[in-house]
Amino acid sequence: MSQTYKNLGNRDRSNEYLEKYTVLNDSLNMVRLRSMDFPVKQILEETDISNNRQKKSLYLVIVLIFSIGIIVLILFYINQRKVKKKMKLYLSYKESLILEKDEKIEKLNSKIDESSFADLIVLAKNNDSSFFLKFNEFYPEFSKRLLEINPKLQVSELTFSALIFLHFSTKDIADNTFVTISAVQLRKNRLRKKLNIGSDVDLYLWMNEIIYQDKK
Repeated sequence: MSQTYKNLGNRDRSNEYLEKYTVLNDSLNMVRLRSMDFPVKQILEETDISNNRQKKSLYLVIVLIFSIGIIVLILFYINQRKVKKKMKLYLSYKESLILEKDEKIEKLNSKIDESSFADLIVLAKNNDSSFFLKFNEFYPEFSKRLLEINPKLQVSELTFSALIFLHFSTKDIADNTFVTISAVQLRKNRLRKKLNIGSDVDLYLWMNEIIYQDKK
C-alpha cells in the first residue's frame, strides 16, 4: 500500500502505511522471537533439572559407598577384636597347660631324684661297688675337678672323697667300709696332701665347694 500511494504521488499516505508496516513487522518479529525463545529456555531448564538430578544421584551413590565402607571397617574392627580375644584366651589356656605339664614333670623328676638319691645313700652304706658310678651320674663334675687338681688320684680315693662330699662322718665311713676310725683319719690326711688342702680348712666344706668353683 505504501508503494502504491508513492506511485500515485501521495507521500503522506505512503509514509503513513510505511510506518504501520514497520510497526506491524516489528511486532511480528518480536512475537516470532518470543515463540523461539520459549523452547530454548525450556530446554535449558530441563537440562539444568536433569543435571541437578544426576548430581544428586551421584552424591547419594558417594554417600552410600562411604557409608558401606565405614560399616565394613567397623565390622572388620569388631571381628579383629574378637579374633584377638579368642587368640589371647587360647594362648593363656595353652600356657596354663604347659605350666601344668611342667609342674607334673618337675614333681615326677623330683620324686625320681629323691628316690635315686636315697638309693645312692644305700649303696654307700652297703659299700657297694656300683656306688661310685651312681655318684658320678649325680655329680659328674666332682671327679673331674679333683682330677684337675691331681690327675694321679685313684678310684678308691675318688670314692672316699665322694663319701666325704655326702657328709658321711669318720665313724660312718669306718663302719661302712669295715676299717678303723684311725685308718679313716689317716686316709683323710693323705687326701689333704694330694689335693693341697691345708689342715685349717674344713675338708667337708672344701669338698662341697669344689664343684661350684670356676676352673683355673
